[in-house]
Amino acid sequence: MMAQSPPQPSASWLAPSSAARIRLFIQSYGIGVTGSVACGKTTVMRLLHNKGYSTLYADDFAHQLTQPHQPGWRALRQQIAGEFFRADSTLDRSALAAAFSSSPQLKAEVEGTLHPLIEREFQRAVWQIMLPWQIDECGEAGLGGIDAQLVPYFFYEAALILEAGSAARFKRVVVVSCDEEDQLQRLMLRQQVTAAQAKAWIGLQLSQADKRAQADYVLDSSCDASTLRQRVEALVEWLAGLSAPVELSS
Repeated sequence: MMAQSPPQPSASWLAPSSAARIRLFIQSYGIGVTGSVACGKTTVMRLLHNKGYSTLYADDFAHQLTQPHQPGWRALRQQIAGEFFRADSTLDRSALAAAFSSSPQLKAEVEGTLHPLIEREFQRAVWQIMLPWQIDECGEAGLGGIDAQLVPYFFYEAALILEAGSAARFKRVVVVSCDEEDQLQRLMLRQQVTAAQAKAWIGLQLSQADKRAQADYVLDSSCDASTLRQRVEALVEWLAGLSAPVELSS
């Protein structure tokens, strides 16, 4: 039997009233997941997804937005040099990321262009998560009567939550951390770069220590797969012990 689609609200997710409810939903149910590059965020997110949680990725939105002729791609074509685009017009993300280490200004300009577009897609995705709950004809969400033990937290992975000053918009922020040597080796292997290049890349972000200091919860990924699953389970148990989210209403 084919799964049924969730009910569609008649109100647009772009309506001002919808934007207010999206913001409250994020504050009540959104768990930000962040950490430095190559610290294991995506692996942790995959484990959370396997447990049935909704998982959203800023990098996925960026990939979609920078496909040929999409809004991010069009904006970058006007903003950055043609050397960052391949012969088939696709964005060479690896070349662009490598250039960031030597040009913080380029990094800031690209992020300034893409982040508002990513935010728009994030809010659209959150609205989709809200759909299975009580949405009336005016687009007003109400979660009264839901068992507090079945809190529908969702997880949003973004590398720059803390750098962007966005932590307060979430219910809680989880920082995925790891041993610094593990981080260096993971990044060198994943991106096929030298140690010097990897260190420069890591240096573009807040240090792991700074991120851990701002976290509501720190999850250390320097462990084997079995232990990591246990640590993710401990995170889920910690979340279950939080106070129930506020009820959404008009």
